[in-house]
Amino acid sequence: MLLTTKTHAANPSVTVIIPVYNQAQFLPECLASLRAQTITDWQAIVVDDASTTGDVGAVVQAEKDARFQFVRHDRNRGLAASRNTGIRAAQTRWVLCLDADDRLTGDALEILLSLANHHPGGDAFFGDIQTFGVTNQAMPQISQTPHEFFTKRLMPGAGFLLRRDFWRSCGGYCEAEILKIGQEDTDFWITAFEHGVQVHDADRVTYLYHRHGTNMTSNHYCPVKSQIESAG
Repeated sequence: MLLTTKTHAANPSVTVIIPVYNQAQFLPECLASLRAQTITDWQAIVVDDASTTGDVGAVVQAEKDARFQFVRHDRNRGLAASRNTGIRAAQTRWVLCLDADDRLTGDALEILLSLANHHPGGDAFFGDIQTFGVTNQAMPQISQTPHEFFTKRLMPGAGFLLRRDFWRSCGGYCEAEILKIGQEDTDFWITAFEHGVQVHDADRVTYLYHRHGTNMTSNHYCPVKSQIESAG
């Protein structure tokens, strides 16, 4: 069962998908980073993955901004499912997933949409990452081949502009239980490479990654890594 509030903003260029599970305390600053964007024709869909702490819906409602939409799962389904729920609900050509404890730089959407306009055949666009919180570190992100991705892992898990039709052609994010240990992003990029993804990167920081000591980790065995090794 899904519960929704708010109406879609008129003719948005991009929809930002924000999955939330027990991180309502970080959400106000995440949403504030959207309101601070240099472009205003965006929509955001906040997907509450059946949180057991905090009131995610109340945080969204407090924004009093029709560009925010709220969706709640009736049971916890995981990050991949939450992203899929939001992207399915989107009506725009472009989508971008933003973790609830992170933020976008003020010009992130403008930079990425401009990059997409300059590369009309592209499927995914991203900038660099800057951490904040317990660490303050630049994390360059670069377009890579499948083999380079496996060895360097410098392509982002969130914060990249994605053509919604390409997401659909990939079958969305895989919701398999084995990937819930933090391998949803790795699996998606592998699938994207298999579908011939065209990626372009901007040499600018567009994503602010919050290091607070309780982040999901991706340092686990990847059951599909052999696909990347063989692709090189």
